[in-house]
Formats: sequence, structure tokens, C-alpha cells
Amino acid sequence: MENLEIAKTTLLENDYSIVLVKENEIVNTSRKNGLLPILDLYNNDKSILESAIVADKVIGKAAALILKEANIKELYAELISENAIELLDKTNIKYKYNKKVREIRNRDNTAICPMEELALESNNADELIEKIKEKFN
Repeated sequence: MENLEIAKTTLLENDYSIVLVKENEIVNTSRKNGLLPILDLYNNDKSILESAIVADKVIGKAAALILKEANIKELYAELISENAIELLDKTNIKYKYNKKVREIRNRDNTAICPMEELALESNNADELIEKIKEKFN
């Protein structure tokens, strides 16, 4: 089984929110919600993301921006936003997805996801993370 297929299958069969695979080995999983798993990895051990194959339940522009900055190799998303696709198309990251939406919505589906909104105004991951810290701390 290929790395991306291992990541995708593990994500879906175990109800994880994110799975990282390197050289056919699962190196990280999480069931945390939202952007938290990606933020934790980026802030605490960015090297684990470098050249990784990532499967995630939801990829908006915020997640895509951070994963791009971390130099992942491939990505599978159950749900992906058009803004994330637009960003990924400008990179060397190979990606696949199950469902595409115009934008990632908040949990109540009443507005755009606050992380996606912050990402629309950000040019890189570090700038985005600073905006997230300012807004939520």
C-alpha cells in the first residue's frame, strides 16, 4: 500500500482527525479538533511534517498554509476548501480529496471558519499563527 493510501485508510478507519506517514510508517495521529493538531505539530516539532504524507479530515486555507510552510510531500483531505486548493496548486504538494467546498464553515455553519478567515488575510504560516494567537489568547 502506498503512503497516501496508508494515511487515508488509517484516518478513515480509526476516526482520526489527522494522520502523518513517512516511508510507509505512521509517525503521528490525532483526534483533536480543528487546526489544533497541525498547529501543535508545526509549533512543537515542525521537522515531523517535512516530507510527510498527511491525511486530514478538513483542510482549509489555514491548514494548507501551515502544511505548505512545513514542506509536506502529499496530502489527502476528506473535505477541502477552494482557497486551500488555490494555494496548493501553487506548490509541489500532490493532493487528493473526497469533497470540495467553497469555504470551510464554523461549527454552527453560520459563518466562515474563523481560521479560514484569518488565513485569507495572511501570506505565510508564521503570520497566520501570530494572528491566531492574537485572536484566541
